[in-house]
This record gives sequence, C-alpha cells and structure tokens, in this order.
Amino acid sequence: MSRRSRSRSPSSSQPPPLLTHGESTTAFLTHLADNLLLPEETLATAFLYKHRYERWNEKNKTPESQRLDEHMLAIASLSLAAKSTEHPRRLREFLLPSHTLAQPPSTPPLTFPSTLYDTLRQSLVNSEHILLRTLGFELRSDTKVPYFYLPELVSRCLGVGITEEGGVATVGVMGTALGLEARRWARWAASSRRFALGYPAKTVAVICVRKAVHELGLKIAGVKEREDWELMEEEDPDARTERMELEDGLEEFVERVAGASKGGVDLEDVREGIRDMTWAFA
Repeated sequence: MSRRSRSRSPSSSQPPPLLTHGESTTAFLTHLADNLLLPEETLATAFLYKHRYERWNEKNKTPESQRLDEHMLAIASLSLAAKSTEHPRRLREFLLPSHTLAQPPSTPPLTFPSTLYDTLRQSLVNSEHILLRTLGFELRSDTKVPYFYLPELVSRCLGVGITEEGGVATVGVMGTALGLEARRWARWAASSRRFALGYPAKTVAVICVRKAVHELGLKIAGVKEREDWELMEEEDPDARTERMELEDGLEEFVERVAGASKGGVDLEDVREGIRDMTWAFA
C-alpha cells in the first residue's frame, strides 16, 4: 500500500463525526465511501453488489435471520467494490470509521488491536465470502456502471472534443456544469435498485444526461415542443409537465448522444426510465 493510501487510514484518535446518516443504509454506505475518499465509480459498484445480494435473497426467500446485517452488507459490498475497481483498502480502514458512523455519538471509538476489532474483522471476512458466493464469485472488474459512459455522452451533448474520425476526447468534460449534474443523477440512479438492476448501464447514463440537460434549463436544438401530451394514470400535473419536457426530441437526443445506431441503447428503455425518474421525484 502506498504512503498516500496509508496517510488516509482512519485512526481511533479522530474526532467524532459531524454528520450522521440516520436510519438509512444508503446514506451510511455513501458516508463511508466519502470517509475513505473512494471514487463514485466504486460507490456505484458497491450499490450494484448490494442490490444483487438483496434481489437474490428475495428471489430465494431467504429467512431474515439468515441474511447479512444491513450495515455489514454495506461494508462488505464497499470492500469488494474497492478491490474490483482497483482502489483497495485494508479491512481496518473500513471497520474503524464504519463503527464510529454506525454507533451513537457517545459510543467509545473502535480501537485496534482489540477483541471487539478482531470479532468485527472476522464478521466482515465472513460477510465478504457470503456476498461473493451470492454474486457467483463474479466481481468482474470490467463491469460497467453508468459513470463509465458519462464523459463521452456529455462531450457529444456539448459538442466538444469530437475528433475528425468521429471519436470523442473526453478530458475535462466531467468538470463542466453538465458533467457535474449528470454525475449527480448517476449517483442517485446507482442507489436505486430499480435503475441499477432494471436497465443497462449505458441506458441509465443516457437518462442521467437527459435529466441533467433538463435541470440546467437547456433544450434540444431544432426540436419543436409538443402540446398534445395526455395525463397518464395517477400522474401528478407537475410530473406530467416535466415528463413532457424530458421526452420532447428524445429520439433525436438518443441517436445523436448515444452514437451511431443509438449504441445499443433502446429508446423505449430510455423513455420508461425517464418516467420512472420523474415519478420518483414527483
């Protein structure tokens, strides 16, 4: 492990955290990843592992007593994701801060070495093995999460970095307003089981970029807005308005942004995903 990595190792002498995640394991997982300075791609992969484990248990009707504790599942998912995305950390780098984040502020910090630490370490190792078996030992370091596709999609939206051969030079585009907004929606989509498991990663990336374009008040050039939209069943009028704006010019947007022949992105999947996202925030 590099000196830089060691310098980020959590210490039991750290002050108590200012922020709390409440009862949300999603927030806990995000908070822990931030504490370890792990990239969003690693966090998205951790959510993917967590979602797959939960789906497997529901499908096989595993008794609650035999399922991993929610916090230990989150830690194990992040630990495996860190390895598969080539950002590995020592187990104690996960255990020390996660114990602090998961316990009431008055709880003494976890110390290393200690009997409690050894117990939690063994529990984490066991949890990783269980998670690995559930995932079929397929971590696949090449697994694509939506973040992988965002730079090219954002570049095509902005019309920057397009080479004479039709390729895209994506350096720096994710620091733009559109890039940052697209990452924000990709982070939400990663935490949503519906999006993480229900749609291909590139489709989710296209949805997030389209949503980012809308949130920044941008329009698709040359597309006339429709006015004959019908209110869908149980749809809120405000949600209808946003859906109308998001779906205007969608086919052209997908064709031009996703690349030739839509790059394997199904237009109806994008349309359905936009509706799901719109309703989720209605």
